[in-house]
Amino acid sequence: MKRVRAFLRRRWWRLAPQSFLRYGAPSAPELGAAAEELAARALRRAGWRVRGRRVRTPHGEVDVVALRAGVLACVEVKAARVAGRRATLESPWSPAPADLRWRPARRVDRRRLARQRRACRWLAGRLGAAVARVDVIEVWVPRGLAPVVLHHPDVRRPLPHRVDREKAPGSRRGKAVEDPARADGLSP
Repeated sequence: MKRVRAFLRRRWWRLAPQSFLRYGAPSAPELGAAAEELAARALRRAGWRVRGRRVRTPHGEVDVVALRAGVLACVEVKAARVAGRRATLESPWSPAPADLRWRPARRVDRRRLARQRRACRWLAGRLGAAVARVDVIEVWVPRGLAPVVLHHPDVRRPLPHRVDREKAPGSRRGKAVEDPARADGLSP
């Protein structure tokens, strides 16, 4: 019975990852696999041709490999469960400083980006791509709501780790301001 249940859950996240993430109460490995499926679908909708998933290279594993017009994108997919309405915000830069901690892309650090760049260059040589880049796709899974997919093309630096507080004129509370010295290279 456990094997049948595992088979049915695998089929569910492969065929309907959005409903699986919303109603299926996925485990951590299922969350990652369903997020990769959503990311691949988003790339296909954007005109990319997905060449592989979970591709192993001598430099590490690449979650999704996509190709479009001679550009090879090695995509790192990060997913996280979030509470409430945080993921329904219009811009990922609008949350309060405390909310920046739950961003899935925060888990992509300099070492991981460097490893992804090496793997991407290796794959570009194998596939004959003219340009190689590293993209990050965030998948936010709020409870009871549809997952939110955010694509950050050509990531060169990690998401900033700190947000400075600046006091707004005429108010006692500060407002969040990004540290300009630590630009992240991510475009919302």
